[in-house]
Amino acid sequence: MLTLFHHPMFATCRFVRLAFGEYSEELALIEEKPWARRKEFLNLNPAGTLPVLLAEGDVPIVGAGAIAVYLDETRGVLKRDRRLLAEDPIGRAEIRRLQAAGCCWLKLQQEFAPAEDRAIL
Repeated sequence: MLTLFHHPMFATCRFVRLAFGEYSEELALIEEKPWARRKEFLNLNPAGTLPVLLAEGDVPIVGAGAIAVYLDETRGVLKRDRRLLAEDPIGRAEIRRLQAAGCCWLKLQQEFAPAEDRAIL
């Protein structure tokens, strides 16, 4: 069974849980508080970011985008009609472009938001 280190309030973690739900995949959940900087968690992901998926063979996959691609390439190909990512390379490239643009937007919001708003970003 796959194991997901997550926090219930993080949008990226909710995205991964929803993606697994779409594929009706069993997933063991471990709630992690990344601000605690727990040694065992930092051994899996030295950056201390969430989400982290422990895949087959206990290989850590870090980040919602990487987890989504892993999920699609290992589970999605078996469920072509319910696949979350596009079948063709051009469609997949467009998905990755939009994902990168979303990450850039969030980073800009975090850097240039007024100080009182930064705490909620």
